[in-house]
Amino acid sequence: MISLCRDPYPSRAISDHLLARRLEPVIWSEDSERPAWLSPEQAQQYADSGYLVLDNFLNRQQVIELLAARSVCLDQQTVVRNLDQQHAAFADLARKPELLELMRYLVASDVYLHQSSAHAQATLKGQQQDWRSDFEIWHIEDGMPQMRAVQCFVVLDQPSRFNAPLQVLPGSHKTYVGRPNNELADESVAMLSHQNGGEDAVEPMPGSLIVMDSNILHTSEGQHLAFAFNSMDNCLTKPAYGLAPRSEALATRIAPNSL
Repeated sequence: MISLCRDPYPSRAISDHLLARRLEPVIWSEDSERPAWLSPEQAQQYADSGYLVLDNFLNRQQVIELLAARSVCLDQQTVVRNLDQQHAAFADLARKPELLELMRYLVASDVYLHQSSAHAQATLKGQQQDWRSDFEIWHIEDGMPQMRAVQCFVVLDQPSRFNAPLQVLPGSHKTYVGRPNNELADESVAMLSHQNGGEDAVEPMPGSLIVMDSNILHTSEGQHLAFAFNSMDNCLTKPAYGLAPRSEALATRIAPNSL
């Protein structure tokens, strides 16, 4: 379906399911700006698949410290947001030089934290999970203009039958999926899955970093620490369709600070 709306990425208020071509690059920087520690093959994998797993991004001691910080913050809660404001270990992680170098390379600008979170309960393997694109949510509900943001998951837990793996649909980041009435059609997921060779279950070991394009279709991140970085040149505007802005805990809108 071709949209005649001024917004190239409409959703929710549309009358039919929409598959639209992505307008923005996946990697905004030139290859000459690629971090020295990131191989050309890894950069190409991210561009082609929409996600990348970096094993051993954190050492064992860093994982232990983050597990302790998560335990403290989730002691009386099931979800914690604005992680960098909750514990020094999270603040240090969000400002890890290698992480920021990668984020700046992917979006070709300085970045800020759009949102971050940690959840106490994992999703059980075999449990039905809904597919979603973070960009669709951020574009409609937060007014994020472009696909110039990156979602990162820091893995702290051993894979187990109690912690369902993150499911991603490689290649789906190249297509924007509109959701009439906020419902993602099974046919859209099936079509993109068929076009791109099926789904991937991402289940790396503790200390790994999962880097995902904001538009890739994926399921729940389980207990991973989640950090969403947005370009300073892509700050939020008004939400679509007169929606009220979400809280700052869900979408940084007021004076975002460059990291």
